[in-house]
Amino acid sequence: MTQYVKHNGLTVSKGNIKLNEKCGVFNLTCCFNCTGCYGFPSKNWPNVKASLARNLKSSKSKDFIANMNFIIKKHQFKIFRPHSEGEFYSLDYFKAWETIAELNKQCFFVAYTRSDYIQSEQNNFRLIDSIERPKSKHMARIIEKGQDTPKGWFLCPDDKEHDTCLTSCNYCYNPKVKNVRVALPRH
Repeated sequence: MTQYVKHNGLTVSKGNIKLNEKCGVFNLTCCFNCTGCYGFPSKNWPNVKASLARNLKSSKSKDFIANMNFIIKKHQFKIFRPHSEGEFYSLDYFKAWETIAELNKQCFFVAYTRSDYIQSEQNNFRLIDSIERPKSKHMARIIEKGQDTPKGWFLCPDDKEHDTCLTSCNYCYNPKVKNVRVALPRH
């Protein structure tokens, strides 16, 4: 069962259906209509929908950086996943996450994004592009069941049990992997 950390209107989970409890996860209501998004559609559950909306509102607060910094440090997260649901909705919001990562060098941040306007050069903040672009350092692609893994891509083993991510596989979350190319089987 997933545990939740709450502080000043923010809700962070310790893991989720795919990520184990070692990873902090922050989600919010997506401000975009992303066709083909990979995220689990938990926003259909009333209590989760309300939590995502609160997180979105709290992310716009002047205290967002301080509150998130408090949660990450207090719970000693070594890995953090902004947005297994949701997206960086503005450049200012993305810059807030860069500041949070800068304040937490002990933590490795990984986010998947479709945003074309953001990039991070921080060693502890990996952005994995969900849309293949030539300039992308790290990319993910969704493959259909039965489709072959593209040459040169790593097939995510977290297809059926949803418990391998950060347990027996840390490909996407390993800072030593220089160019992530991950194929994600559609659930």
